[in-house]
Amino acid sequence: MKLISQLTKVLSLLACLMISTTSVAATDSPVGDWECAVSGADSGTAYLRFNDDSSVEGYALTKFGYGVTTYSGTWSLSAGKIIGNAILNTEQGNVEATFTLTAKADKSISGTITGAGKKYNFKGIQLNLGNLSALPGLFSGTQKQRGYNGTNTFEITETEFPGLFTVEGTVDGTGFTYDYQGYAIIDSKKNIVVYIETDQGDQSSLVGKFKADGSGTVSGKVRYYNSTISLKFARE
Repeated sequence: MKLISQLTKVLSLLACLMISTTSVAATDSPVGDWECAVSGADSGTAYLRFNDDSSVEGYALTKFGYGVTTYSGTWSLSAGKIIGNAILNTEQGNVEATFTLTAKADKSISGTITGAGKKYNFKGIQLNLGNLSALPGLFSGTQKQRGYNGTNTFEITETEFPGLFTVEGTVDGTGFTYDYQGYAIIDSKKNIVVYIETDQGDQSSLVGKFKADGSGTVSGKVRYYNSTISLKFARE
């Protein structure tokens, strides 16, 4: 299926992005792994790795991305700035982008990525796996859609990439019964973005918060339709 093939592509492109973190050099070099908040033309979470061979790669899930976006490119240092070029592999196709960033060793990274006439702000911290919530498991909750309530039962499963998970579930409600699969991404502040595609081909992007007790709330819209979705869930 489409989502499974997309995940395979992500795994292929990012095979060298290891689960273990790397320490950042004590200079303005960005070498290492970073967790970034995305804002500007879109919002969500990205995980980036800058390698000491001047390559950069990563992945993101954003509110309007409708699928996992992957990053691959090169970087260099120029006049105290980190500059480079990257290809963003999105659900809509490949986008050529440029970026300008600054980094503080072991602390933070920030700047902009520009592609297809859109500017995305990145603000991140060094990746610390211990700060990411234990998201995998079985969940259920009440979903509101098209003015009706339904039951949403789903499972979240780890991938080999920090903060990125697969989601698969079933919604049973008045006027909207379907199976779905997709992705979820979470950051150290427990912000969560969920993208799902139903067995009928509808796509939705939901954003919200995940709590330490396994409960949470997400909301969003069905793509191409003015149909809102809100979900309150808890771990089973």
